[in-house]
Amino acid sequence: PHPIETDDLRRPRTRTGGSVLLRGVVLHDALEPARIADVRVEGGRIAEIGRGLAAPAGVLEIDGDGLHLAPGVVDAHSHMAISGGVN
Repeated sequence: PHPIETDDLRRPRTRTGGSVLLRGVVLHDALEPARIADVRVEGGRIAEIGRGLAAPAGVLEIDGDGLHLAPGVVDAHSHMAISGGVN
């Protein structure tokens, strides 16, 4: 059976209020090779990337061990604007 995704499954299950600390994710940022890092988000924007980051009081921490984080809006690999002869 092929897995399906419903609208209900797309709804966020965790509320962060726009601020969160993701600990130990495999980070794919299209600038460097994939690496394990912490990512601190404040107000919906990435505030800091590094190791051993401190979470401000009241900010949710998520254990990212084994999880991958990659850009969602920016396509790090695109064939857009290439006219023919791709792959």
